Amino acid sequence: MTRADILDEAKRIVTQDRNRQYGPPEDLFAAIGMIWMGLDLARGDRARNAVDVGLYLVGLKLARASANQGHRDSFVDGAGYLACAGEIAGSDAFLAAITEGALRNGPVEALGGTIQAREPDGRRRGNRRAV
Repeated sequence: MTRADILDEAKRIVTQDRNRQYGPPEDLFAAIGMIWMGLDLARGDRARNAVDVGLYLVGLKLARASANQGHRDSFVDGAGYLACAGEIAGSDAFLAAITEGALRNGPVEALGGTIQAREPDGRRRGNRRAV
């Protein structure tokens, strides 16, 4: 598949298929934004972590399921994201990080407002501001 093929498929999907499935993107994006604002309020000042990402993805699927209740994939995907977030939240490493007051996300560790990307051997790769 070439770049042109990928772009042609993306154009078809976002201008035809998705509009039929979920309505105008600006309406769906506004609904998703409202769900995410609710999650932001519940999260407070705590930095986002891997579990939060799963919850935000569930929020996306909730909005899509509400827009098209007959589209089974939104329900399946939402349940899958929630199951993944729950597994991460229940993992020993995540629970230990919460107990220690650190937020960890696999090889990425939030420390003092920065994210430390790590190589598989534990060496630090570089810093970025946490979102």
